[in-house]
Amino acid sequence: MKPSPSLAQRLSRVIHTVHRIIGAPDYQGYLTHMREAQPGCRVMSYEEFAKEYQERKYTQAGNRCC
Repeated sequence: MKPSPSLAQRLSRVIHTVHRIIGAPDYQGYLTHMREAQPGCRVMSYEEFAKEYQERKYTQAGNRCC
Protein backbone atom coordinates (compact mmCIF):
# COMPACT_ATOMS: atom_id res chain seq x y z
CA MET A 1 0.00 0.00 0.00
CA LYS A 2 1.34 3.42 -0.96
CA PRO A 3 1.86 5.79 1.99
CA SER A 4 -0.27 8.91 1.98
CA PRO A 5 1.52 12.18 1.19
CA SER A 6 2.63 14.34 4.07
CA LEU A 7 1.01 17.66 4.86
CA ALA A 8 3.99 19.47 3.32
CA GLN A 9 3.66 17.47 0.10
CA ARG A 10 -0.07 18.14 -0.12
CA LEU A 11 0.44 21.84 0.54
CA SER A 12 3.14 21.97 -2.15
CA ARG A 13 0.72 20.40 -4.66
CA VAL A 14 -2.01 22.88 -3.75
CA ILE A 15 0.37 25.81 -4.18
CA HIS A 16 1.58 24.43 -7.51
CA THR A 17 -2.03 24.02 -8.69
CA VAL A 18 -2.98 27.55 -7.65
CA HIS A 19 0.06 28.95 -9.45
CA ARG A 20 -0.95 27.07 -12.61
CA ILE A 21 -4.52 28.36 -12.38
CA ILE A 22 -3.51 32.01 -11.96
CA GLY A 23 -0.68 31.78 -14.47
CA ALA A 24 2.23 32.34 -12.10
CA PRO A 25 5.66 31.13 -13.21
CA ASP A 26 6.87 27.83 -11.74
CA TYR A 27 10.54 28.43 -11.00
CA GLN A 28 10.88 25.28 -8.90
CA GLY A 29 9.48 23.22 -11.77
CA TYR A 30 11.94 24.90 -14.12
CA LEU A 31 14.85 24.03 -11.81
CA THR A 32 13.72 20.41 -11.59
CA HIS A 33 13.39 20.20 -15.38
CA MET A 34 16.84 21.69 -15.94
CA ARG A 35 18.44 19.36 -13.40
CA GLU A 36 16.80 16.25 -14.89
CA ALA A 37 16.53 16.98 -18.61
CA GLN A 38 19.40 19.37 -19.29
CA PRO A 39 22.17 18.83 -16.74
CA GLY A 40 25.21 21.00 -17.31
CA CYS A 41 23.25 23.78 -19.03
CA ARG A 42 23.16 27.27 -17.59
CA VAL A 43 20.21 27.84 -15.24
CA MET A 44 18.50 31.24 -15.25
CA SER A 45 18.18 33.18 -12.02
CA TYR A 46 14.67 33.68 -10.68
CA GLU A 47 14.67 37.23 -12.00
CA GLU A 48 15.70 36.09 -15.51
CA PHE A 49 13.13 33.31 -15.44
CA ALA A 50 10.31 35.63 -14.33
CA LYS A 51 11.21 38.24 -16.96
CA GLU A 52 11.28 35.65 -19.75
CA TYR A 53 8.00 34.17 -18.52
CA GLN A 54 6.28 37.57 -18.58
CA GLU A 55 7.66 38.42 -22.03
CA ARG A 56 6.53 35.06 -23.42
CA LYS A 57 3.14 35.37 -21.74
CA TYR A 58 2.35 38.82 -23.13
CA THR A 59 3.94 38.62 -26.58
CA GLN A 60 2.48 35.37 -27.91
CA ALA A 61 -0.58 35.73 -30.10
CA GLY A 62 -3.81 34.61 -28.47
CA ASN A 63 -2.74 35.32 -24.91
CA ARG A 64 -4.37 38.73 -24.62
CA CYS A 65 -7.90 39.56 -23.69
CA CYS A 66 -8.00 42.96 -25.42
